[in-house]
Amino acid sequence: MLKEIAEKVASIPQKSLHHWLRDSSRLAADGFRPIPFVEAEAESAAQGWELLDGWQNGTAVLRRYRITQTFFRFCDVAAVAYVFYSSRNRKDGSSPFIPTSVCSIEFGLIFDFGRPYSEILAQAVLFEPTVIEHVLNLDELRREGLRWPYLRRLRVHHGFRFQISSDEEHHPSGFFVETEFAATLDRPVGYCHVETFVESKLDPWRDPAGNAIEAEYVSQDEFGESRSHIGTEGWHCASPEEAAVLKRAYLKSSEDEA
Repeated sequence: MLKEIAEKVASIPQKSLHHWLRDSSRLAADGFRPIPFVEAEAESAAQGWELLDGWQNGTAVLRRYRITQTFFRFCDVAAVAYVFYSSRNRKDGSSPFIPTSVCSIEFGLIFDFGRPYSEILAQAVLFEPTVIEHVLNLDELRREGLRWPYLRRLRVHHGFRFQISSDEEHHPSGFFVETEFAATLDRPVGYCHVETFVESKLDPWRDPAGNAIEAEYVSQDEFGESRSHIGTEGWHCASPEEAAVLKRAYLKSSEDEA
């Protein structure tokens, strides 16, 4: 089943980055049924998909595979399409880990930059920007990008952001973007992830049952609200004292940025 959905994703016209991301998320939602994690892994291996990253703890096991190269480019970096899925432990925290069913999948794009943030930003087109330019120009990204030596990669997918307001539950759709900065590229030293949600007006907001709030909604390829926060910052060392030394060695201070 993963093969069939991935083939449909690969056949989506690659003329619009935003529509491709939105349409791939629709295919994932419409064409997937729960399957055992071991079955998903066997199917991924049979397709020869490259494992990009994967991990597990006592609660969940996660996998992300490269499925195809794309025509989407930013600067001179071609995006790679991926499939992501996960499964929970049959009994949370128990050992050995026994995966259950994969209940959802996600498709998205990865841009492996491996360059200073300033170099990437200098090539951004500000006229009718894609979500990539939009995110890289946000204040939160600028602050981290000017501190860290390298913008290692950017990952983006489309989906619904579940939230509860004081008045009602409402679910806007949009782009989830994870930007990873790194101290070095040749070995693991330190990293920082910035997570951003950019509301898209391609689709209407939905109620808790998934129904569109506006029946006569007109799709627009525009952005709404953006929210960013530091997801994770980590240093490959044994103590806070070592981390402080690495920060001084690799990161630019606020005085340097000024």
